[in-house]
Amino acid sequence: MHRLTMQEQDTAPAMLTATGRHQLGIAQLPALLNYWLGRSGLSHEQMATIASWGLGEPGMIDPSWISRARNGRQPRGASWKNTDALAAANEAIWLWQTQGPEAARANLGPQSSWGIEEKWLDRAEWLPVPDHPDQPLRFGELAAVFAGHLDLPYLQETMLSPGEARQASERLAELLNDAAVERGWSPREAKIEVERAYPTTDGARHRRLQAVILGNRELNREELESELHALAELLRVIRQLEPGSYGPQELRAELLIGSHRQA
Repeated sequence: MHRLTMQEQDTAPAMLTATGRHQLGIAQLPALLNYWLGRSGLSHEQMATIASWGLGEPGMIDPSWISRARNGRQPRGASWKNTDALAAANEAIWLWQTQGPEAARANLGPQSSWGIEEKWLDRAEWLPVPDHPDQPLRFGELAAVFAGHLDLPYLQETMLSPGEARQASERLAELLNDAAVERGWSPREAKIEVERAYPTTDGARHRRLQAVILGNRELNREELESELHALAELLRVIRQLEPGSYGPQELRAELLIGSHRQA
């Protein structure tokens, strides 16, 4: 198993408590599954079957669990058993695609015996270790991801599932209002300071943000993703943080933690 370097162990966002880090790790579970299954074109049943082939034992992960986890309905995250099964599926796909079908069969036995079609494995994608892109995430790395110790940069485009977007938008309003309270601003002062710190001159975006703060509007997933850099800079400024100390990754972590507290 590839061991995490110190750099990899430090990729979890700063400013998080241990509990916050664990919540972030739990939040990465649906992001990982949405990214992986979406790019692989695999059904929940097909992924579960590949995991069983990888471990050499049937029924190692329930397709219904994959469905719940993918939709953010596993508040405790992944168990050791499910983490092991996902890692086995990832390594099986990696073996098939990098070492070849014969090598995969030599290691795991004929995939056809499990009802796995070659085209499933041909089109599937495997998840690499960030700093070692030729290696798959195995059990140790996945456990680190689900504990919030290891961040996967390639998940950042899909960290918020559609079901999480509403709670994340509400969480954004909470963060902005909390920052204003900490500064001791009146509602009028907060409106002025937010307008000053929001790094855009687009009037429509300013009006949309004010509606979010007042609870009259929600940002959808696409809007949240497109606004992450601007909103992170806004929060950095009104929290009086040093330049470069808070960015999209840190904001994403706070939004994810908030959405999973409410799930």
